[in-house]
Amino acid sequence: MSGAFALPYLVKHSTDMGGYVPVAPGATSILERQPCGNGQSKEMSLDSTPTLVVFGEYDRGKNSALLCLLPRSQGVEIPRRNHPAYLISPGLWHKLLYNFLCYANQLAAETQ
Repeated sequence: MSGAFALPYLVKHSTDMGGYVPVAPGATSILERQPCGNGQSKEMSLDSTPTLVVFGEYDRGKNSALLCLLPRSQGVEIPRRNHPAYLISPGLWHKLLYNFLCYANQLAAETQ
């Protein structure tokens, strides 16, 4: 249910965020209510926020799929894992997170 708290913040403050990492995400309905493309609201500039979506192979669903559609999103499915996959595969989780943080840091450096 972290999406119920994190996504409203992301929608309003995405330009202030260096990245967003939803893990086995839920409560993404706020994204379904936002206009897309040329009709995208000024308060929702999610195209600037790098996002790493992590979910288990047996835990994928609409929430993960919707977040993977964000412009700077990387979706990672951890094979043969349920919810929460990062607890069962901590080595892979740490590698994914480290690589994503390097990527987000590089993007931030390029925009300065």
